Amino acid sequence: MKKTFIILAALCCCFSVKAKANGPLPTDEIWYTSTDGQVMYPNNSNAFGSTIVRNTYQDGKGIIKFNGTVTSIGTEAFWMCSSLNGITIPNSVKNFGSSAFANCTNLTDIAIPNAVESIGNYAFAYTGLTNITIPSSVTSIVMTAFETCQSLTTMIVEHGNTVYDSRNNCNAIIETGTNTLISGCKNSVIPFGVTRIGEYAFRNCTLANITIPNSVTTIGMRAFYGCTALEYIIFMPDTPPSFLPDCFEDCSKLSIIYVPEEAVNTYKDELSSYADIIKAINIEEIKAAAIAEIQNAFDGETGSAYLNGLIADEMAAINTAATIEIITENKVAALTKLNVVVPVYKVVKAEAFDNLPTEGTSGSYVKVILGEKTVKLYNPEKVEFGKE
Repeated sequence: MKKTFIILAALCCCFSVKAKANGPLPTDEIWYTSTDGQVMYPNNSNAFGSTIVRNTYQDGKGIIKFNGTVTSIGTEAFWMCSSLNGITIPNSVKNFGSSAFANCTNLTDIAIPNAVESIGNYAFAYTGLTNITIPSSVTSIVMTAFETCQSLTTMIVEHGNTVYDSRNNCNAIIETGTNTLISGCKNSVIPFGVTRIGEYAFRNCTLANITIPNSVTTIGMRAFYGCTALEYIIFMPDTPPSFLPDCFEDCSKLSIIYVPEEAVNTYKDELSSYADIIKAINIEEIKAAAIAEIQNAFDGETGSAYLNGLIADEMAAINTAATIEIITENKVAALTKLNVVVPVYKVVKAEAFDNLPTEGTSGSYVKVILGEKTVKLYNPEKVEFGKE
């Protein structure tokens, strides 16, 4: 499984791709686009902190006008507004209430304003969102806020958020203080350091495989419920985590659960209903195969490399704080994470590093030779230059 992480540009607090307009958004308006080019009526007209006085649609844009400042997108504000395609919210909004956009199946794009502090139960559940960025202002997210967003591929928490993070470009939302992963998507990689996978964190997600790192001690109730595309799971811990009820219920394609060789019987006892599909996995063999695959990728002088097939999937399973980076022409592609210091290989294009910061860090790393320079790669934001 090739993991590609995209570094997004900072989003303007009042910007949404599908509902653009000239000039700043007034605090007493909401702009939107609809799939049918017609007026879209909110489900709950009392959910905004002010009264709607006008709702029009012309020249490809809808405008909902209020008699005062919009302070909230409250409970079921746009629930089941299936024609809603894009929306622009003013920066005066402080919270998204329960089911605010739930079942807006055609809503693919939204920018959460940087004044929002809370996101409620099922706020964006069953929408068509493909990416989401959580501003630094958000201090409360209910675990089911993004449940069953099956098109979601990117989840980012802005730097500076004191309550949540998306460390190591993991494409998930983690509650920093408790190291609980509260919401994930089909491209999530659970980073080492996470100790709990929260209730409903991946419910009805379309991920094909997942690895549980050594740090995880608890898997919450229905954490992976309804993951019908999930084919295999790799457990790294020698001691099985605590499994709360129905954590893998209704994963209809789940055909194999890999666990450390010495822990097979223990896992079978803990997951007795899955005993027939629990198999031993030799972690050291996977590491060796992963290193060989990387070496093969760098054998040429092409300046680019891609990992594919089962080995790439298994490589993504080996968890650590280190991120393997393959440097291509003016691109940095974070492909996977590996619990090993990778040997030194050659990359042709040194200029790919020109605009990267040079702050170092500690821990496992990947070294890449660029002429006389050695680069230690920790993650896409931090690199360290030096002589070999």
